Amino acid sequence: MTTQVAQPVVSNVPFHIEAPGRVIKWAVPGTPAVEMSVLAEGSQTNGQISVAEHRYPAGYEIGLHTHMFEDEGWYVAEGTVTFPMPDDNLELTATAGEFVWHPVRRRHGLRVSEDGPARLIQFLTPGTSLVPSFFEQLKVNGSPDSPDLAQVVESSKQNYGVYLDTGSDDLPPRTPSLNHGPLTSDAKLIVPPRSDQHLCNRPYKSDKSDVRSLKIGRGMMTDVEATFHAFGAQTGNALGMVEINWGPGDVAGAHVHTLEDEGFYVLDGEITLRVAAPEGVVTAVAQAGDLVWAPRELAHYYEMTGSEGARVLVFEVPGGSLGEFFIDISKMRAADIESDEALAEAVRWMGDEFGIYFLAPGEFPEE
Repeated sequence: MTTQVAQPVVSNVPFHIEAPGRVIKWAVPGTPAVEMSVLAEGSQTNGQISVAEHRYPAGYEIGLHTHMFEDEGWYVAEGTVTFPMPDDNLELTATAGEFVWHPVRRRHGLRVSEDGPARLIQFLTPGTSLVPSFFEQLKVNGSPDSPDLAQVVESSKQNYGVYLDTGSDDLPPRTPSLNHGPLTSDAKLIVPPRSDQHLCNRPYKSDKSDVRSLKIGRGMMTDVEATFHAFGAQTGNALGMVEINWGPGDVAGAHVHTLEDEGFYVLDGEITLRVAAPEGVVTAVAQAGDLVWAPRELAHYYEMTGSEGARVLVFEVPGGSLGEFFIDISKMRAADIESDEALAEAVRWMGDEFGIYFLAPGEFPEE
């Protein structure tokens, strides 16, 4: 079976997907049915990234497979999941609050612990038609025309560049072995100093115990905590991600990113984000499970409007500088900006170093 995959029109405008998004119940022949929620498609993000939430029962397993086109990251929101990566001689077990990165063209799979179900957020870069088209072909609908396993294996390879490891000799080309393996023996995310960033694309797991404080001043980022999950230096500049635990009433003033598009996935609480799009200001009141997309070059600002604040995955594509910006903030780089002179210097530093430009009062358009 060869399925013709439609090529959607690509756009890059602000959008807000409310939980649960578009839900697809799917199954590979011979395995239990599971659910996924489509939160962002490549057609919405200029082909840069797609995001989906997956819910798996206890003991569920996805066999070894290889993506020929996409790097893949998994944030574990609930449960315990083991990720085998035999081409890298790795098997990483992640619990809630941890992130695992799979580079392109390497075999990998996942196994959910027998102790309970798991909920994972999947990030694929670039954003190809894999999400949602691959899963659409596996929808559980009781149709007698549903594909068998051999058809799924062939369609996956031909239409999506995904090789399912079935023990046959039909294997994809391998990347050179010197590119394999983690940078460190414990396969952990490396926090790069600004002066010594060595670009690579290696597998790793983030360290949820490495929690850092962020504070800018003038009421911005007050008592904020951050956990870093991805830096461009370790993902081939494909993705950057930081989990920020905001207090109630915290704000990020109106600013423009010139180097990256930015996404917000809300883990807990409520965040209100406003984006100055060409057609007018887009306002998104996002709660747990929602995703908001803010393209580069469009001014935006946000505030924590929930009574308990909000815990948010902030991700950037490409993964160049936003994480390093927050690392510098954690070193109190802009914590004392009470004087106009100090504020002006901080604003200049943000623009010169990271391509982030804050707007003057009154520059953000009225809604």
